[in-house]
Order: sequence, then structure tokens, then C-alpha cells
Amino acid sequence: MKLIRSYHKLRPLLSMPAIMGVITVISVFLITWGFDYMERDRHQQQVRAFVTEHLQGVRLRLEQAVQQKLLVARAISGYLNAQQGHFSQEDLTLFTRSILNNDTAIAQILFYQKQQQIFAYPKDQLLISTDEQLLIDQALQLKQIWMAGPIVDSENSRFILFYPDGENSLLAVFISRQFILEQTGLAQSHPHFIYALIGKNAQGPAGGIFWGKSTIFAQQPVVLEVKLPNGDWRLAGVPLHGWPVFAPISFWLWVAGFTLAFFGGFLVFTLFNAPRELRLAIEQATAQIVKLNQAYERFVPNGFLKLLHTDTVLNTTLGDQTEGEMTVLFSDIRDFTSISEKLSTRENFDYVNHYLGQMEPIIIEHHGLIDKYIGDAIMVIFPNDPDDAVSCAIKMLIQLRRYNDLLASIDYPLVHIGIGLNSGQLMLGIIGGQSRMDTTVIGDTVNLSARVESLTKIYGVPLLITEHTYCRLKRPEHYHIRLVGRVMVKGKSSEVTVYEVYDADSDALKTLKRQTQAIFSQAMQHFQAEEFAQALLHFEQVLTENPDDTVAAIYVHETKKILALTERKTPIILTVDDVQLNLLIMNEILSRHGFDMLMASSGEAALELVKTAKPHLILLDIMMPYMDGFEVCRRLKNDPETANIPVIFTTALTEVENKIEAFQIGAVDYITKPFQMEEVVARVKTHLTLYQLQQRLLARNEYLQIHHHFLGKKLDYYCRKSLV
Repeated sequence: MKLIRSYHKLRPLLSMPAIMGVITVISVFLITWGFDYMERDRHQQQVRAFVTEHLQGVRLRLEQAVQQKLLVARAISGYLNAQQGHFSQEDLTLFTRSILNNDTAIAQILFYQKQQQIFAYPKDQLLISTDEQLLIDQALQLKQIWMAGPIVDSENSRFILFYPDGENSLLAVFISRQFILEQTGLAQSHPHFIYALIGKNAQGPAGGIFWGKSTIFAQQPVVLEVKLPNGDWRLAGVPLHGWPVFAPISFWLWVAGFTLAFFGGFLVFTLFNAPRELRLAIEQATAQIVKLNQAYERFVPNGFLKLLHTDTVLNTTLGDQTEGEMTVLFSDIRDFTSISEKLSTRENFDYVNHYLGQMEPIIIEHHGLIDKYIGDAIMVIFPNDPDDAVSCAIKMLIQLRRYNDLLASIDYPLVHIGIGLNSGQLMLGIIGGQSRMDTTVIGDTVNLSARVESLTKIYGVPLLITEHTYCRLKRPEHYHIRLVGRVMVKGKSSEVTVYEVYDADSDALKTLKRQTQAIFSQAMQHFQAEEFAQALLHFEQVLTENPDDTVAAIYVHETKKILALTERKTPIILTVDDVQLNLLIMNEILSRHGFDMLMASSGEAALELVKTAKPHLILLDIMMPYMDGFEVCRRLKNDPETANIPVIFTTALTEVENKIEAFQIGAVDYITKPFQMEEVVARVKTHLTLYQLQQRLLARNEYLQIHHHFLGKKLDYYCRKSLV
């Protein structure tokens, strides 16, 4: 019974929530221990590296101190070699005294020859011990530079630096042990480290500890070899208080671990023990996902996803695509660059965002899908009827007029936009890479829409649509539409008819356009039939009734240019010759054939006359004083205003070289004197006919340029911008 009662008491503790809570606590403790272990190991490695770096400095000073005394030994040896054996005890005493007086670290200097001491200084300061004598005998046998010590006597301990000075000579320099320790900083206690030096002599580390405590070697010290002449010592070091057991942040790690274990275990226990709270958490997470999807929809409209046959952006993949017939609306703020230069960065963004905020609800209301914002431009797709796109564009312009009233009231720059619409087949899909994807629309329909929007600047109207959109309208009679021309856009091989939709114009302007629409249509028919005189009359009549009709004004200007090029005139011929008789004869004969004649007796006079009279042909003599005919012709051809006037040389020069030069500089013919007048008249008529045909061709090209509106770099820019 007791066991049963104990089981029932422990049963709550053995439930799943309790087990999961315990597992959580244990897991947190294990993770904390792992982090603490790594941090302690890292900290120990860091401290060990710091000790090693410090010991390297001590070793460097120790080796430098030994090398310094080795230089002294070399200096003494050099002196002895310089004397070549001719020296006295007094000379050596005087020399070594000067060295020892300047170097208190050297306790005594001995000099041996053939294993016999022949010199010692000072003689009575130190006595050679038995150990030292054995080392000296060993050095005489080795005949190498090496160091021994420390040798301990009753007063002090010292090192012996042996230096062979010849085959049977030896120099022994006794160095104070205290000097070595002071030079390396070992004589003073360090606030952070303790050291030890091991090694009997320079023959190897076989000796014992001669400085420091042997207990260091039981503490896993950092050990470095100290290089000596023909041997080495070992320098050991440990932190003053031993190697660290804990890392600086170990305490806080465990505080955080205990805290996290407590709260983590409690949270897990609560989650498993409270289904209601769990359901609430799931509901909150679901709500967050819904918000996230709504946020996604602000970047990828839900309408795009439906066209791609999916209901969430999470199901889209790179390469998803579809194709269909849609209408593209392209809108752009006119002269935005000049406006933005007057505003700060913040004001620029506010200006654009407030404008876009006015347009976006209208687009959504008319079932439009905003494909992208391109700076101040908007690209919208209408997957349903083109009527949605036309109605949307009209409402956008009407709303813009109201918005401009607000901007005017606060003295802010007004917004003027152009809108172009085009309908046709489009490809819509997902492009990009694995880390960055985006929806895009591809097709000539998009390009043409951008180009048509640019035409609004040329025609001076806010809304243009193509024939592709016009033909697909279900209720074209509900709109005010008129033909404005047929255009040939760059990259297309066929013309596109463009229409103006003027429903969004002011009431007064809309009324005038409606009243003059019949006359305007007749003018367009005459213009397209190349009946320019009749077209000009009708366009001028439209302007008389509606002076604000920018399209009619453009056609009036361009039609006048075409008529000026095609107007027939009596040919004017300029004769240039320095012989007066030749001028009179040529003038008399050509006048009989109905030509208006001009005469000039010099090249300078001819150039001045050409500027004002604009002749249709020039008969030019070559051999004239001051400026010959060749130079006159060159100047005419270099001037764009006179380059197309045909020049016929009339000269007595018959050499082939002269004829070649004449044609190279631009002459159309070359007649030699004396000449037959019938031949001259025939050639003049031929070249005048060619000139007139050329002028008509130029007029035709001018008409085609007006008629087709070839768009240049600016339209390419808008096209590229629409595809970004």
C-alpha cells in the first residue's frame, strides 16, 4: 500500500510535461558546461600565449647579456693577437684594468698558454676553485667557445666564458651571476610571473636548478631554450598564482545557464501542461503568418499570383510563367528631374509617395495590377478588358487635377504626367536567381506602351492609346477619342496608329476639341494623302477655333515646313566669271530659256550673293584672281546651307588633273571653253532637274519624319526603364 501511495505521489512528476521540463534543464546545463569548457580552454591558451610572449623577452635579454660579454672576450683576444706574444704582465694588467673598471659585471680574467696560467687579473680578488680548475682544463682540451656555471664560492656565484685564443691559448672571463640576472630582469620579483633557470653549464640542461624554484616544473610551465655558446639552458615560467581554472566569464555563463534552465524548464512544462495556451500560441502564429502574407502581397500583388495559378508567394518558384492578352499602362511624371533638383532628399520621396498614393487606389479600383514603380513612373497591367485601363487612365488624370489644386494651395510644384496604353500578348513570370526573385512582364506590348507614353510629350497631350487598345474597346463610343497620327517606333517594321483620349481635359478644352473634331479628322485625311495645302487650311481652322489644341499646332508648323520644301519656283542660276563678256553672253542665252540669272565677277562677290539669293545652280569659272573657282567651291560645300547647290565648272583648263580635282571637291559637271551653248543649256537643265528631284526627296523625308516620329535615345531610355 505504501508503494502504491508513493507511486501516486510521484505520478505527476513522471508525466510528460515534467519529463520534458527535466530534459530541457539538463540540456541547458550541458550546453552551458560546453560553452564554459570552450571558454576556459580559450582563456588558458590566451594566458599561456601571454606567458610565452613575456618569456621570449626575458630569453632575448639573457642571450644579449651573454653575447655582450662574448664581445668583451673577443676584444681581449684581439688585443692579445695584435701583440703577437710580445707583451708583459704590466701591459696586460693595464689593458684588463681599463676593461674591468668600465664593466663591473666581469669579476676576473685569466689567460692560459699550453695549459699554464700566465696571466690573471685581479690576482688576489678570487681564488680558482677545484671545480673551476677542472672546467678550465676541459676548455683547454675542447678549444671551443663555451660557457660554464654558475660556480658557487663562499662570497658569490659566477659564470665562466671560455674563449680559445690560438691553438694552445685560452681566455677565461668570469662573469658575475648577479649581472646576468639583473640584465634579464630576473633579479627583481615580477608581479605576475615566477621563473626558473635549469642547466649546470653550457654543455646541456643536465644540471639542476640554479635560479628559481623547482616546483615550477610541476605546474606545466612554459619552457624556452636559451641558446649559449656550444649549449643551452632552459628558462621556465608560470603565472604567479598558477594557471587559471576558470574563465573570466565562467561565473556569468553559469548564472545565465541556471536562469535559462529554470525559465526554459518552466516554459516547456507550461507548454506541455497547458493545451489552451498552446492553441492560443498557434493562433497568434497563424495571425502573424497572415500578416506576413499581406506584407508579401504589397510587394507581389495577389493578382499576379492568380495569373500564375498559385495562391501564395510561398508556392512560387523560379521560372513560373504564363502568357495572355493584356493591356499595359505606362505613366511618368514630366520634368521630374528639374522638380527634384529644387527639393531635398526627404521632400523628393514624400513628393513621389504622395503622388503614388493618389494613383494607387484608382488603379486597384479598376482591377489593375501594379507591376513596378520605376522611380516616378508606374507600370500597370490590366488582365481583363482594355476599358478598365482607359477608364483608369481618365480617372487618374481627373484625380491628378484635384491633387494639383491642393499642391497649388501650399505653393508646391505641380505634377504633370503622360500616360500611354497598349494592348497585346504578354509573358508574365518569375525571373532572377535563387537568392533574389521578382515578377516581371516581357513583350513588345510593354515596349510600345513606354514609347507611346513618350509621344505624349511630343504631342503635348496627357493620354494616348494605340490602335491595338482602341480596337479592343467594348464601348469606344463612351470615350472622347480622336486620331493623332500613325507612327513608326524604333525597332518596329510597321506603323502604329495612335489616338488621343481627351475625356480628362478641362470642360472648356474638351468642348472645343469635340466641336472641331470633324475638321481635325478632315485635316488628318488630307495630311496622310499628302495634300498638304488642304491639310494646312483645316489645321489652321482648328487652331482658330481652339488655340490650345497642341496637336493641331504641331501639324500646322510641320505642314508649313513641307510646303516650303515642295513649293515650285523659277530656277535661279548664278554665273561667276572675271571676264565681263563671258558673263553677258551666258546671261543672255540662259535668260531666253526662262531662267532667272545672277552675275558675280569674283569669288568673294559670289559667296556673298549666294547667302542672300539662294540660287538653284552655279556656273563657276576656275581661273579668277584672288580666289579661284576651286576655293569658292570648297567653301560652298563646307557650308551646310549651300552644300546641296549644284556647281558646274566652266573653264579653259582641259587637263585631266583639273577635272579630277573639280569632281573631288564636289562639282557636278565640268564644261571646257570654248563651249557650245546648246550643250551648256542641256547640261544646266539636266542638273536643275536632278536638283529639283533631290529637293522633293528631302521634302518627302521631312514628311516621313513628321509622319512617323522616329523616336531616338530618349524613347530607348524609357523602354529600358519600363523593363527594369
